Amino acid sequence: MLRFVQLSDIHFGQERRGSVVFNDDIRERLIDDVREQRGSRAVNGVIVTGDIAFAGKREEYRRAGYWLDRVAAAAGCTR
Repeated sequence: MLRFVQLSDIHFGQERRGSVVFNDDIRERLIDDVREQRGSRAVNGVIVTGDIAFAGKREEYRRAGYWLDRVAAAAGCTR
């Protein structure tokens, strides 16, 4: 049986009044949820659909990549 974590529209780097806002607290809880839901069984992969970055800036993708590495570790799958 294959198991996946599916995430959609994670939008790293939302603009507010000219500055970038990162929703780190929510993203940390999502990592906790992935770890809790997986239990003792690792998943086969993480699938991301929709927008990854808000404005397509390099920093948004860098932060998203780092966070997705952590999601993969919480899910028990390789990068």
